Amino acid sequence: MKVERIRKTVCFFLILVPAFCVFLPGNLLYRACAQQYELEKRDVTGYYYDPASGKVLQKLDNLTPSEVEDYFWRKDHIKEINVVRGLTYKQFNTVKSEYLKFLSPKQISSIPDAKGFTKYLTVDQRAQLTAEQVQALNVQKISIGYLTDAQRMYLSKTQVQKIGYIDFPYLPVSKITDLSSQQIGSIPDSKAFKKLTIEQRSALTQNQVQALNTAKISIVNLPVAQREYLTTAQVQTLGGYSEFKNLPVSKIQDLTPKQVSSIPNKTEFNKISTAQVQAFTQEQVLAIRASYYNQVKKRLSVQQLAWRP
Repeated sequence: MKVERIRKTVCFFLILVPAFCVFLPGNLLYRACAQQYELEKRDVTGYYYDPASGKVLQKLDNLTPSEVEDYFWRKDHIKEINVVRGLTYKQFNTVKSEYLKFLSPKQISSIPDAKGFTKYLTVDQRAQLTAEQVQALNVQKISIGYLTDAQRMYLSKTQVQKIGYIDFPYLPVSKITDLSSQQIGSIPDSKAFKKLTIEQRSALTQNQVQALNTAKISIVNLPVAQREYLTTAQVQTLGGYSEFKNLPVSKIQDLTPKQVSSIPNKTEFNKISTAQVQAFTQEQVLAIRASYYNQVKKRLSVQQLAWRP
């Protein structure tokens, strides 16, 4: 009980007065802080001459020379590393760059929100976060916009599926396919959708395209090939007759007669290509408004004219 009381007291002291941490003996830190850094054991497997230093150096297991050097650096700085392991997120901005990688995933995951992330880690510190550390971030609360392009490549599929549509433009193209249909369906309008680059939009899968709310998002913002993925329901909920010209010919037949009859005049009707017009079904031809039918019927096929002379 006495040891436990001491441990809690020291941890409390570390939280309140981070500046004193660097002066605490390593053994005390080991007892006081739960997240100790453990240096893996390595066996000496031989020696080699290093011409750069002019010294004979040890070989450890199957480590490369640079890995051996890093191992001994960590061994020499184990006390400082364990000081870092005892910090709270409000103390992260005190960490020197060479020790930043030793913040544990658990410590990184304790950052509660974007304010904490930007206040207690400098821009340079944030740019140094490792793949393991990035994957510990709570991206529901911390925008991936604060990460570098390279760091966004580290995001896990689970993380990608937790971000909101505002963060979609920050995703690498290779991560776009990780977005769920529900996330794609949350994009509210064309303005938000157009914030995705053409490369990002081109990466959308068939299931993702079919999750788009075409009543609010113009299909003109989709690459032509992806419009072939549109479902009948999406075609029938397009945001108005001005969208019809953007449909693939193969999708024209999915328009309802009511949609065709919504085309108000000859000018708007003639914005639809001849190939699209000649894909009209009999019901669609019959739905063309009588007020301008005689002015556009020359664009119909022989078969269509037989349905409606």
